[in-house]
Amino acid sequence: MMARLICQVCGLSTEEEAAAEGGTLFLVGAGEESGFRGPIEDGERTLHPPVHLACGWESVRHCQHLLDGYEAARVARPVSWGLYGILHAWYGGAFVPVDARAQIAHGDPSLALLLPGQAVMELNDVRPGPGPAPRPPRNPRLGPGPRPRRRPRPPRRTGPPGPRPPRRPYAPRGRPRPRICMRPQQSPEVD
Repeated sequence: MMARLICQVCGLSTEEEAAAEGGTLFLVGAGEESGFRGPIEDGERTLHPPVHLACGWESVRHCQHLLDGYEAARVARPVSWGLYGILHAWYGGAFVPVDARAQIAHGDPSLALLLPGQAVMELNDVRPGPGPAPRPPRNPRLGPGPRPRRRPRPPRRTGPPGPRPPRRPYAPRGRPRPRICMRPQQSPEVD
């Protein structure tokens, strides 16, 4: 996805939009959880694939990591920088994980010891994208309005499993289904 600049939401190429808009759109979560604050700058690295503008708005509405905040930028020259994954070292006759969140550049000799998980892109020629601007309405008839809250999940059962509640008996709704008899055919009696 990263090398071919495929949108992480819809799976289509972002090249056409990038040519029309002057760069590929990248979104990065900017909340307390991600630890990222401030605008995306030149030379910054990201693990997140690009998105189309319309898909970006969908991501901002639904992605858990973007609900706290996000930064967006149009990048004219995204370059494949390296790989992200679990770095291993040889210790005691076996490979042992050393760093679970290592970013190793292409051409680095330690790349051979990395179990890769994602590609890392370096963002060059960055200009601010559509930032935290007013979001398009969820439904054109309803207008912008507040975001509907998710229904809370029921509490999870803890402790030893107890007796299950009895199942409701099956009661067909509407017209009953016809019964089909599947008896084996009887052979004619021979004298």
